[in-house]
Amino acid sequence: MSGSPTSLDIAYSLLEEGRLIDAEQLMLRELQAAEQKYGHGSPEWASAQCDLGNVLFSSRQFDRAVECYRSACSRPPVGDREAYKDHLTYRLNLGTVLTMLGRLDDAEHELRHNLQERHDFYGREHPGYAFCLEPLADVLLRRGDAGQARQVIEEAIGTYGRNRHERIAGALALRAETGLVAALESHVGPDHQTTLNALSHLANIGHDAGDQTGRVEAIQKVLAAYDRQGRHEDALMATLGLAIAQDNAGDPVQALRTYAEAHTRADAIGRHDLRAQVLRNWGLALSAAGHPAEAEQRLREAVAEADLGNDPELLGRSRIALGLFLQHEERLAEAQQMVEAGLPMLDVAHPDAITGRSHLGAIVAGRSGTG
Repeated sequence: MSGSPTSLDIAYSLLEEGRLIDAEQLMLRELQAAEQKYGHGSPEWASAQCDLGNVLFSSRQFDRAVECYRSACSRPPVGDREAYKDHLTYRLNLGTVLTMLGRLDDAEHELRHNLQERHDFYGREHPGYAFCLEPLADVLLRRGDAGQARQVIEEAIGTYGRNRHERIAGALALRAETGLVAALESHVGPDHQTTLNALSHLANIGHDAGDQTGRVEAIQKVLAAYDRQGRHEDALMATLGLAIAQDNAGDPVQALRTYAEAHTRADAIGRHDLRAQVLRNWGLALSAAGHPAEAEQRLREAVAEADLGNDPELLGRSRIALGLFLQHEERLAEAQQMVEAGLPMLDVAHPDAITGRSHLGAIVAGRSGTG
């Protein structure tokens, strides 16, 4: 890996371990620094607003993310082509999060504005124009206008197809909501790889757009197909993905049940690395859900299983996860030992290594958190 991690990279790492306030404060400092150095309304300030919005979006603070994205695109840059491309992204983000909040009038207004901006900048045949067609079709579909939604997404598919652009897969998955998946299930079967690919793309779109319920449903269909085919490792990975989606959908109780199911599946497969991966994720989820005793048990089991396997990176990640848990429990000597044992196992630029180093200083200083 190359290059130093950005503040946004570090913020996302903090989010992964549940340090929401730390992540937000980091990006607020970046925004203040950009304003002081470059000025309010500058491209650099707008970029920092978007980064803060992305962190808020990832932590499901959608109303606050809207205000950041709205600020980011409030002053379209003039004479700077690259900055204007960023501006187009900021308005697209704004339209997308408004859609998620159910503010469909506002979302359609912003997306149609963005579509016109993209038409003037790229032209109608450019993939950059089509990028806005997908979320616009989603808004139309949510409003019950399936016919117009289908026309819009078909235009996107045509543009991506003519340009041989990789985003055609995502557009095809969006078209699934107007009947593609049902057609594939009917014509080639629910277990055919083409159907599974379409469902997987639909799950990815659900993740990106915040439609966790749709994501859960798509993953459940994929999981059922893997089980019918006896694809046990694929089914295990789908089960882990399902647990994350259920947690993001606001159902941590069901997510924990799904992690328990994943553990049973990993035991049946009998691989130490798979058991370690499940136990680490399960332990982190238990910790976030307020079950520290069970969380510690699973995290320690994860370290033991990873130590028996042949995956140094997984061992390092498991040790650091346990170390940070122990830090939060104010058991700092144990935490320091575990984090220091995990860091040499990882590339210095690995997100878990970055998080581990940032916490190690606090642990050595006798603090149970990074703040």
